[in-house]
Amino acid sequence: METSDQQHGRPQDAMEHDGRGGRRAGRSRARRIARSLLLIAAVVYGRWCGVVYWFQDALLFPVPSIVPAAGATRLPEGTVTLVEQSGGERVEGWVIPGKGRSTASPGTTVVFFHGNGEIIDYILPEPRYLTERGVSVLLIEYRGYGRSTGRPSQKGIVADSAAMSRSSCECRVSIRRGSCITVGRWAAGWPARWPRSGPPRQ
Repeated sequence: METSDQQHGRPQDAMEHDGRGGRRAGRSRARRIARSLLLIAAVVYGRWCGVVYWFQDALLFPVPSIVPAAGATRLPEGTVTLVEQSGGERVEGWVIPGKGRSTASPGTTVVFFHGNGEIIDYILPEPRYLTERGVSVLLIEYRGYGRSTGRPSQKGIVADSAAMSRSSCECRVSIRRGSCITVGRWAAGWPARWPRSGPPRQ
């Protein structure tokens, strides 16, 4: 007895062949969709990387828009304001002597790097814990931050820290080799290290 498919002129093997062809077409279509999605993802990721690269300085160094005028911030007694002309830029720093320190007994000094969204005016109260215990503090403003000119960069920050420490030696708040500690706050921790030459000798 003939089946209905045979009666209509479609052998069973022809139907199986059509089924396999349909499955192959479906897999091919799925592969095309997957390739298209991967291509779209690659384009989006590439553009995102380009945007990050283009604006990396702005992302790493979000400079605060509100900056107190010179002299507006009340500084602790004995604070020495340093203005260093480093790499053609004006860089500001504050040296806060530790309690009981003098030219004859300068003690340990902490070079404090503020966070990348701050300026030295914002963190001024924090070194008090150190200065009350006889530790002097050097606060360095980044290029492009606060009242410092130029654009911030890791290379510039490290160079400015060395220049500022030399200036602090000249103003009699000593930074001796082996008695200096660098401290970085939040994302600013990466520049909190000296150049290979180390801090200057007194």
